[in-house]
Order: sequence, then structure tokens, then C-alpha cells
Amino acid sequence: AWSGQSGFITDMVGRKVALEPGAERIITTFKPAALCVLSLGLSDRLVGVDSHSKKDPLQLSVFPEIVRLPGVGTKTTGLNLEEIIHLKPDLVLLYAQKDGIKLADRLVEQGIPALIILPETFAGLESALRLIAWAADQQGRADRVLKEGERILDLVEKRVGSISGNQRKVVYYASSMGLFSTTTGSLIQDEIICKAGGANASHGLTGYFREISPEQFIKWNPDLIAVSMHGRGQAVRVLSRPEFRQVRAVETGRMLSLIHI
Repeated sequence: AWSGQSGFITDMVGRKVALEPGAERIITTFKPAALCVLSLGLSDRLVGVDSHSKKDPLQLSVFPEIVRLPGVGTKTTGLNLEEIIHLKPDLVLLYAQKDGIKLADRLVEQGIPALIILPETFAGLESALRLIAWAADQQGRADRVLKEGERILDLVEKRVGSISGNQRKVVYYASSMGLFSTTTGSLIQDEIICKAGGANASHGLTGYFREISPEQFIKWNPDLIAVSMHGRGQAVRVLSRPEFRQVRAVETGRMLSLIHI
């Protein structure tokens, strides 16, 4: 949860940060944050993004100019704090994992408002959108985006909501970090699979993305494999090995390539 009041905002991990609504120069440091800003129609306020976003097909399709924005690094390889400060932002959006909170506090010490967002569930995504919209003094945009999201989810529910538990296909989600890196029941990918009418193979896991063994993958025996576009080639090579032939998704050739979730 978060809260806003005149002159201050409490972010999604409980940090109270001095910030007046109306941020004009925004930096995002991971792809979900950039997607939130773009969804709110605030692309004209972006002055820097994580380096992965500059190559993300989904973001490029809606905002081609993102390729020309300065890159500030990634949470995987590290952020360039000097570049962030050089860009003179009045709002930086960071992640809670790894060193995100520490970097946010360092930026605040430099007089730069830095907020942590947690768009890891549908509820968290709503809070993140409302927090960013408040910081930008564009609260009405969050209302419109969320209303449209509800409309789409209602359409999906009408199509697949009647599928009973034992009829749901088991879906395995492979993250961009590799075939055996998967989501957990704590993350938004789990909710997406469920709302789409499937059953997430890794629903019982908790926390952030988790590495599993090939043996666990075989035991789950998914009906469908959802894999990042960037990881499809590696996944095809691994799954061509004899020990995976009896996995239902491999046997039926049901592998779905995803642009981004």
C-alpha cells in the first residue's frame, strides 16, 4: 500500500519521501516501472530508462522514441547512479529486490525523490499505477487505465471462468533468465495464468523467481510451456533432449512465445 499527502508520499515498502505532486522528469529503472509510466500516457516525462527497456519489443511498439532515451543500467548488471543524478530527475522509480531500496535511499540523500514500487500482483500493479499518477499529478489517468483493465479482465472471465480446477491445463512459465527459472505463486504471472484459465505449475512456490531442477519440471509435466521470446531458442534445444520427450507440452509441441509478462 501507499499514501500521499501534501509534500510527502509513502511508497510501497513504507518509505516516506518528500515529494510534491507534478513530477515532470521521471526515470524508471526496471521494465515493469517503464510499462506503468507508458500505460499512464506519461512517455513525454521520461528522461531515462533501464537499458533493457530500450530493447523491449513491447515498449518499442508503443513508444519507439524510447530507444533514444539515456539508459541507466539494469537491476541485473547494476544501475549507473552517476548517470541518474546527471539527468536531474524529479522522480526515480526503483524495485524492492537486490539493492533497490539502498539506491533509493542514496538518491533521496542527494535530494532526488525515489520511490519503490511493487507491481508483482494485480493489486500491487493497481497501487503502483495510482502512486505514479499521484506523483505526476495525473490521478485521472490511473482511473482510466484501471477501468480499461477491469473491462478486459471481465471479458476473459466470461470466456474461461467456468473452467473447473481439474479441467485447467497446467502451464509452466519460463522466465527470461532461463528455462528452469520460473515464477511463483507470489508473482503476477501466477495470477495471469489463473485468470487465463490455466493452472500454474509452480503455484506452490513462494518469493521471487525461483530456479528449479529438470527433475521437478518433468514431475510437473505441464500441458503448455510459456517462454520469453529471447529464451525460446535455448528452451527448444534443452527440451529436445530425450529425457523431456514424455512431458505433455513437449510431446504435443505446445510452447508459447511471450513478448513480455
